[in-house]
Amino acid sequence: MNYLNIVILLICICTGLPTKAQECAQVENVILIHGIASDKTAFGHMKSAIEGDFHGCTNVYEFEYATGDDSKTIFDFSIDLDRFIKEIKIPIHQRISFIMHSQGGLVGLAYLRLIKDLPIFKQIKTFITLGTPYHGALIAKVGRNALFLGGRLKESKISPFGKKELEGMSYGSATLRILKESLFLLKKINSLAIGGFTRFKKGVAESDLVVPMYSSNPNNIYLSPHGEEISDNDIPFISLNAQHIRALGRGISYIGKSCKNSLRACNNPIAQAIAKKLIGVDAREESIDIEKKSFRVNLYIKTANRPFVMAKKNDSVKNIKSSSLFNFTKKIYKNLYSKTIYGRTNKDNSEITVVIRNLRGKLKEVVIPVSPGRTSYVDINLDT
Repeated sequence: MNYLNIVILLICICTGLPTKAQECAQVENVILIHGIASDKTAFGHMKSAIEGDFHGCTNVYEFEYATGDDSKTIFDFSIDLDRFIKEIKIPIHQRISFIMHSQGGLVGLAYLRLIKDLPIFKQIKTFITLGTPYHGALIAKVGRNALFLGGRLKESKISPFGKKELEGMSYGSATLRILKESLFLLKKINSLAIGGFTRFKKGVAESDLVVPMYSSNPNNIYLSPHGEEISDNDIPFISLNAQHIRALGRGISYIGKSCKNSLRACNNPIAQAIAKKLIGVDAREESIDIEKKSFRVNLYIKTANRPFVMAKKNDSVKNIKSSSLFNFTKKIYKNLYSKTIYGRTNKDNSEITVVIRNLRGKLKEVVIPVSPGRTSYVDINLDT
C-alpha cells in the first residue's frame, strides 16, 4: 500500500467515513469460466450484474484460457486456472465462487480435483455450472471426426476447437471417467448445475441443442465391477428453457443488457437461480420440470483383447442406439476400452442388458440400471 492510500485510510478511520472493509461483512470473489472455442463474452453482462447485486463488495474475475490449442487438455486448463487464482492473490479469509459455462465446468471440476486436499478448498463457496457436459456431448465426437479425421490428424488449422478438448468431452472418454470420481466434491460446497431444454411448437427437446440433460445433470448411476449399484442424486440440478449459446436462442450463460445492473432484478429464471445460489439460497424452485425419457450408458471394459458389445431391447426401454447395436469398442488405455449406448424409457427404474465378448471368446452378460434424464457408468472386468 503506498503513502497516499495509507493517508486516505487513516482519514476514513479518524473521521468515521466508511471503508470497503467496514461496509462489507464479506467480500465475494466470483470467477467466470467460459467454454470451448469461446471467451468472456459468452456471459454477456453477468460481471456488471453481479457487481450491482453485491454493491461494491465483490470482485468478479474473468478467466480466459487457451481453448483451441490442440496440445492442451482440460486438466492443463485447470492448472492454468490454479496459476490464475494464485496470481490474483485472494486473501485466505475470503470466499471464492465459480460460474462456468459448458467445458468451463469441467475445467472447474478438474481444479477442485487438483486442490481437494489443500487449504484453499475450504475457501470455495459456490460452484455453478451452465450446460456443462459432465458425461459428454455428441458434438465433441462429431467435431473430432470431421475436423481431425477421427483423431488421425495431430492438429487442424481450420478448427476453433482443440483436439484434446474434443477428445476429453466425447462420450466414454478417459477424461470424463476420471472427473466422475470428483463429482462427490460438489456435495461439500454450495453447488448448482443448470441444464437446458428447448421448446418447439410440436414438442420439447431434452437438450440445450448441444448438451443433453442426462449429461448436464451431474447426478448419475454407477455399476461397479462387482455388480454393486450406487446412485448419486444429491447434487442440486435444475432444468430451464435455454439454449447452449446465444446464437441458438436464449443463451444459457448470457445475461442481456437489460439485466446489466442486477441479476436479482432480472426477469430471467437463469439469472434468478444464479443470484439465489450466490447468497446460499436453494434455487431448485426455479426449475421447470419436463417429461424426460432419454438416458445414456458409458461402459468401461477392462480386457486384454478388444471387445464388442450388443445391447438387448426390452419392453420398458425403446430405441437403444450407439454407432450400431453390434460394434467394436474404443481403446482409451492399454487393456481398457469404452462403449457408449443411449436409449429412451418411460420408467424411473429400468434396465438394459448388454452382452460383451472379446476375440478370445470371453463373454459376460450385464444388466445395467438406467433412468430417464440420467447417465449410467459401468466398470467391467471381462477377464475375471
